[in-house]
Amino acid sequence: MKYSSLVIGFIGLTAALIFGSWLIRGVKASQWDGQGQFAFVIQAEEIRVKIIIPNQKKLIILIIPDNTMVKVGFGFGEYRLNKIYELGKLANQADKVLTRTVQELLGIGIKGWQVGGKSNLSWWDKIRLRWLEALTVNQTETIELKDNAAWQSEHLSDGSLVYRVNQVWLDELVHREIFDQEVSQEGLTVAVLNASGVDGVANNISRLISNLGIELRLVGNLANQDQSEVVINQKNLQETKTLKKIINSLGIDRVRVGDILEQRSDIVVIIGRDYANL
Repeated sequence: MKYSSLVIGFIGLTAALIFGSWLIRGVKASQWDGQGQFAFVIQAEEIRVKIIIPNQKKLIILIIPDNTMVKVGFGFGEYRLNKIYELGKLANQADKVLTRTVQELLGIGIKGWQVGGKSNLSWWDKIRLRWLEALTVNQTETIELKDNAAWQSEHLSDGSLVYRVNQVWLDELVHREIFDQEVSQEGLTVAVLNASGVDGVANNISRLISNLGIELRLVGNLANQDQSEVVINQKNLQETKTLKKIINSLGIDRVRVGDILEQRSDIVVIIGRDYANL
């Protein structure tokens, strides 16, 4: 009897350790901090982007025509959106190519993805997102982008129908939907400098920042550097909603105080060679 009790106790302890380890891994693998704006792309029969804005208790669902022609992230050229994930497999980075392409298309930071049964969202992410959608969100807006003026239909030479995007009109739509009044009221200005060595990066990042309601003061280039960083002109900016929004949207961890008088801005975002991994 004593031996049986020891065995049962050992099995119980082992099960508890395994379960605890599973819980810890789920939390550590989380893509979302549970507080800031979070956007993720879902590719199934149609392509959807869900944007959770907790401080506004708002959920936006963008339904994108899968035959939209887009510039593929990382310089792969132009393809239909529904082919991007498969295209990315050729470079063994299907998830990164998909999320970066959608991010640069919409001008919204995309941190999560789900294609079929595959996803980078942890069980902890999924529980919190479902909880928020079911019990916290009081404003849900679903937008069929093919019905928006920014999506313009075109027939290719083979007769197939595709859509091309008017970027100016799209930015107006996105800006209107995710504009953060609290961030705008802080009145801070931002400069974006491209130190990645890749053309066009600063423009892509500046769209993302501008769509949040942050004033852009300067977009330019800088001598190449390895690590992306955010430089602020005074320490007390560390607690501002503007800085937190930028960090959350871009995934840049390094923040320091520095002399940025030349950029005539409160905050300078420097995009380094590690941009491909952000």
